[in-house]
Amino acid sequence: ATTNRYDQDEKWGFCPNPVSDCNEFWESHPELNACYQFNLYSILTWSQALTSCQAQGGSLLSITQSSEQSYIIGRLLDMGVMVWIGLNHLSQHGGWQWSDGSPLALVSYTENQQCGVFNSTLGSWQSLSCESALPYICKKTTKHNRNAEPLDDWQYKETICPDGWLDHNGFCYRCVEEKSSWDSSSSACKALEAELVSIHSLSQQELLLKLLSNGSNSKVWIGLHKEAKLSTVQWSDGSPVTFTSWYSQEPSHCHGDKQICVTADWKVRSEVGDQINKASTCPESPHKSDSSCGWRRKDNWCYKITDQEQTFEDAVKGYYCRSPLVTVESRFEQTFLNSLISEMGGSQSRFYWTALQDQNRTGEYRWLTQNGSSAPLTYTNWNRHQPVIGGGCVVMSGGQALGHWEVKNCHTFKALAVCKQEVSGNHDTLMPVPHIDMNAQCPTGWESLKGLSHCYKVYHSEKILMHRTWTEAQFFCRALGADLASFHHYEDQAFVKKLLYIMFQSTEGRWFWVGFTKRNPWSDGAWEWSDGTPVVTSFIEDMNEVDSRMCAVYSDLTNTLTPHSCDSKYEWICKVPRGMCFGCMDIPWVFFRGAEYYFASKPFPWGSVSFACKMMGADLLSVHSREELDFIREHMIKVLYAFIYVFMYTTIQVCALLFSKDVLGFYCIIENCLFVIGCQCLFLHLPTHPEDGKTWRDAQSICSSYQGSLVSIEDEIEQAYIVMLLNGWSAGVWIGARGRFSSKWSNGKPLSYNNWEMSNYRSPEEPHCTYLSNSHNFRVTGLWQDDVCTERVYGFVCQKPQDITKRPTQSYYTASSLDSSEYKNHSYRIIHGNLSWYQAQKTCLEKGAALVSITDPFQQAYLTVLINRLEAPHWIGLYSTDDGISHQWSDGSEISFTYWEVSNYYPEGPMGDGGCMSMDVNGRWKDVECDMLLSGAICYIPPQKSIAFSYEVVCPETWVKFRGSCYYFETVILKMTLEEARRNFSDVLTVQDDEESRFFLKEMSPHYRGPQNLWLGILYDTDTDALTRLDGSPLHYTNWRSKAPDAGDMRADSCVTMRVSDAVWQLADCTEKLGFICKTSTGKSFFPGLHQGVISAAALVAIVLFAVVIGSLWLLYKRNSLCILRLPTFGSAYYRQTRSQGNDQDENVLLPDLETQAGD
Repeated sequence: ATTNRYDQDEKWGFCPNPVSDCNEFWESHPELNACYQFNLYSILTWSQALTSCQAQGGSLLSITQSSEQSYIIGRLLDMGVMVWIGLNHLSQHGGWQWSDGSPLALVSYTENQQCGVFNSTLGSWQSLSCESALPYICKKTTKHNRNAEPLDDWQYKETICPDGWLDHNGFCYRCVEEKSSWDSSSSACKALEAELVSIHSLSQQELLLKLLSNGSNSKVWIGLHKEAKLSTVQWSDGSPVTFTSWYSQEPSHCHGDKQICVTADWKVRSEVGDQINKASTCPESPHKSDSSCGWRRKDNWCYKITDQEQTFEDAVKGYYCRSPLVTVESRFEQTFLNSLISEMGGSQSRFYWTALQDQNRTGEYRWLTQNGSSAPLTYTNWNRHQPVIGGGCVVMSGGQALGHWEVKNCHTFKALAVCKQEVSGNHDTLMPVPHIDMNAQCPTGWESLKGLSHCYKVYHSEKILMHRTWTEAQFFCRALGADLASFHHYEDQAFVKKLLYIMFQSTEGRWFWVGFTKRNPWSDGAWEWSDGTPVVTSFIEDMNEVDSRMCAVYSDLTNTLTPHSCDSKYEWICKVPRGMCFGCMDIPWVFFRGAEYYFASKPFPWGSVSFACKMMGADLLSVHSREELDFIREHMIKVLYAFIYVFMYTTIQVCALLFSKDVLGFYCIIENCLFVIGCQCLFLHLPTHPEDGKTWRDAQSICSSYQGSLVSIEDEIEQAYIVMLLNGWSAGVWIGARGRFSSKWSNGKPLSYNNWEMSNYRSPEEPHCTYLSNSHNFRVTGLWQDDVCTERVYGFVCQKPQDITKRPTQSYYTASSLDSSEYKNHSYRIIHGNLSWYQAQKTCLEKGAALVSITDPFQQAYLTVLINRLEAPHWIGLYSTDDGISHQWSDGSEISFTYWEVSNYYPEGPMGDGGCMSMDVNGRWKDVECDMLLSGAICYIPPQKSIAFSYEVVCPETWVKFRGSCYYFETVILKMTLEEARRNFSDVLTVQDDEESRFFLKEMSPHYRGPQNLWLGILYDTDTDALTRLDGSPLHYTNWRSKAPDAGDMRADSCVTMRVSDAVWQLADCTEKLGFICKTSTGKSFFPGLHQGVISAAALVAIVLFAVVIGSLWLLYKRNSLCILRLPTFGSAYYRQTRSQGNDQDENVLLPDLETQAGD
């Protein structure tokens, strides 16, 4: 067995031996002073591969020079494999690094993931998810890269420097405050007989940080740079690159073959950039003299290691050095101590007492001071599986775990001691420590307790709607200026437990990511907090096992931290210092034309930065003018990374993303926008005017120029995504199919999904190509139709896979935005939990909303994508009370659009006894039992409709009122030409918008069996060469099946009809005899020129009715002469001013007038 849990892991094999030489399993390379082990037939994760290499006395491959890169390329030539190397971005406080501690001087990789691979096919470095399984290469060198630095690097040397220069250990330094380019700064140092500073150890880096912290510039040029066309960085003074300390996401490959220069920032370590003016730092060779305090000195402190072992109780009394035991306050001091221990024989497995102790036996370790009190930890350097117990005292280790801390028994364990004493009369230059105002308020929505220095916020599935990996959760928090939660004291953990209990009051327990991790290979398997908080107690019961679960979750039920795989997905908790103001942080905002812009220099996922902008009182960028776009481009040149995120309006009125030419080779500007779904990038061209359209072949050529093709739609979700983006536009778009009988897409993929419009088939007289319809007619929108390939009225959609060698681009539609979203002026809200349809309806109403009504294909498409992301069916507002014979929306909306499940489809809708409708993950509507429990529902708030002040219309008994007009339907059975209908009746129907079309469809009974086409009051005007209304006014609304008829198809006798089945418009000869509908608007009389026969019949009926009424009234008068006279109305409209619809009193609306007249 190769693990202690064979019953669980079932892993067996040969355990590796940690030998120092290169035995038969290694390939030696004398010129490179290294040996290599090529494990090309093993498949491990990155961390497993690293453990395997370390167990054999080596580490994963580091490539530190070009000759080594050439050797690896030649060794793997023609193998076509990708192998793990030691490149990683797993440190919580730095950038890219080698797992063995070698300096990272080559820049030859991509950065979208956190672990590095060598691609033998391309001969370059790439990055993948660390949880991927790959072969790997180990490397072992004759010298251990991670041994202690020479003590001489840290040793205090009395140094004499000229005025204006800072002395430090044998060198003089000067910070030039004047800002200039790297080249100018280098020349300025040479003029002072110095060079731009080079950094070869942590001791020099510490000096630089102190120097910068006391100056006015936090960022300065240093001597590290890369010449154009080269891939290796070098120091300007010619010294070798033996030490690097890159900032997060650095060094970046995005600068390509350009010259890059490196800056140092005491806030953020080192980073690369182009030549923009910055301050600079120069070192000079000094005069120096030796001096010591009798012990080993670092800065203004002296240190001594005793030569006698003793218990902690004796060591703390100062029997051998008569000074306090050492306290370690930073990684620089720890590195100095490592050097000191190493020089004093630290290669042996000996231990050294420190002043760290759990004095109160609470499990929380604190520094024991000289006066017997305690001080909190500011830095920790625990060994693997430490601290294991409470109530102990802490030693530093020698040997292989040099400098790492372990807990030992205070009374029985014996070790050497390290003492520390301040040099009298001297005061060290301290680096600034962030100050937290304990009385400051938390940001809105964050929680804390009096006495705690930080505020916390829980991001749970009810709020964000999704779980995330540890890395994704960390990105999210850091984009806010926060970090994953850490527990500095027991009180922090107790507060988080109480907060979660108040929020959820759950007995099941939930897991939340916090910042506890051991991913960093330089931590040697020890747990650490991602925000740098010192580890003060044993949070995890480590069982002295090698465990690949390298990130920790917190359980509110057990109040414990538990290791889990970092790729698992959970909810998470963020932490931010008190006083943080997301709208007033000291960040570089740029002012332009009344607005402020923040250009983030580091990459984060779209969902994280979107939320971060909101927290700062801002929004992701939207571009509204050419001038604004030019301003953005100008400032993007100054941003280190080559892209920024931009908000994507669903109407596609602005760009989806802006890219520099270094990334994709083109700028996405107005009306040409890029979107992302899955692993595919979509590029939309949507013409505002027909003349802006493209032929199918032109569209395909444009797509090919961007290494893409016309889109291939492989399922209903991709189809819905594209339809969703077409909202607000009227043109259809070319897609990658070549006609109805295509068997494959233009990119060669098989055509397995289709959405053809069946009634639009045309015989292939000439080559046809396929477009996706985008029409007023909801029954057509999204359907695929054929047209001649040379037609130029359509836009197009390109598609290309995301480049895995570049940073992943996020879709604007992220899961973090699903809980509450807006589309087409509708506000949607997802509610969660096991709900019946009735419970869902009640919950929506309690939130001031209603179960969603879906009235058009764009809303349907949007909700299809949304529900697909939620991965579970959700209730919608449709229901039936008659076993599925008819349906209605719960908020009273008209049923103008349906999208039934295909397998459950019948002409009148789904047949079944379910009674309530849900939307499935493919967007289809299914009828299910109303009492069934689904995982959620969709609520919505439709846009408020303005109530215009108007005169209410009262229509005659046989007329139908809609908005401000009256409609007469009985003429549909007559057959007349349009001219006859116009001459003998009131105005023939014209349709103003979609709502009026839906009114027409609703009123035409499904049992209607008359003429299937009816006249509209529209004809071809030869003077204007266009279709116009009968009154000569232009058309502002049309409802053709797919597109307007060509001008060549219209003649002087061309008129327009409307199909009864779907309200679609069609051309017809004006001499045809068809039915029609009469329509009159406010202020017009009815039947201005009725046919004589109709008038006669109406007059006869009126006379008879009049006689009957007079006779009845005479009898009533005889019975009761005091009865008030009330007469019904017929044949004319009566208007009165009102704010509401007619009520019961409206039937008697003539009474006041008649009584007044009688009185007169």
